Amino acid sequence: VLDNQAAYSVTGIIALVAGLVMAPLYPILNKRIPRRYLYIGGMISMIVAYVLLVFMFKVKISEKMHDEIVEQLEAKLASGEISDEEAETVETVEAVNEKAKTLTE
Repeated sequence: VLDNQAAYSVTGIIALVAGLVMAPLYPILNKRIPRRYLYIGGMISMIVAYVLLVFMFKVKISEKMHDEIVEQLEAKLASGEISDEEAETVETVEAVNEKAKTLTE
């Protein structure tokens, strides 16, 4: 979520829905469950929800994205933008990985 700005709206929607559902239920639950345990349960459920949200939005490179990246690199190599010597250096590999990362974000 931290690197995915589009996910911020989802976190707001989660809070909105939870608030709309729990506000009317709170007095009913408070009659049966002490306030302390309601608070602890709420905090635990929020932590679990946000951890799940972070893992849901973790971006993975699909085969299609991988193929597009490989095609772009092959085109650059064929056009001479990347020389044969550069294609094999660690710096180039790191630059390619960084470029792939920015394409997936």
